Amino acid sequence: MRYDFSKTDATKFYFKSRWEERGYSSEFASFVVGDYANQLLTEPTFIFHNISGSVGFHKAFDSGLNWYTNLSFAMRNPNPSEFFSDGLHHSTGVIELGDLALDKESSLKLTSTLQKSGNLFLLSLIRTSIAFKIICS
Repeated sequence: MRYDFSKTDATKFYFKSRWEERGYSSEFASFVVGDYANQLLTEPTFIFHNISGSVGFHKAFDSGLNWYTNLSFAMRNPNPSEFFSDGLHHSTGVIELGDLALDKESSLKLTSTLQKSGNLFLLSLIRTSIAFKIICS
């Protein structure tokens, strides 16, 4: 089991037109600390509490058959670039726009393996199921 605390403090100018286009006026009004002609100065703060962990099981059978299974859960907070991008990403050549409304993501993964070993071989059958969910506020 693992716990992570993350805090992002930022300062960013937004064009007023972009701020309104993205619908930030009502939800993120508290971030605005200055109004300069056609731009707004913002100081957003984001706090995240994330957990992750895994549990596994192994059962050996008399016939050389082994069963392994593992369940994993993980959470991650958005990278600052996912919040604040506003223009050309030079290495990919695309325009990226960040989103202040992003929240943490979580994933759940179940893996199960049935393994048969003999004198001259090892055979494994693996099944993985992944559930991925984005949690938005």
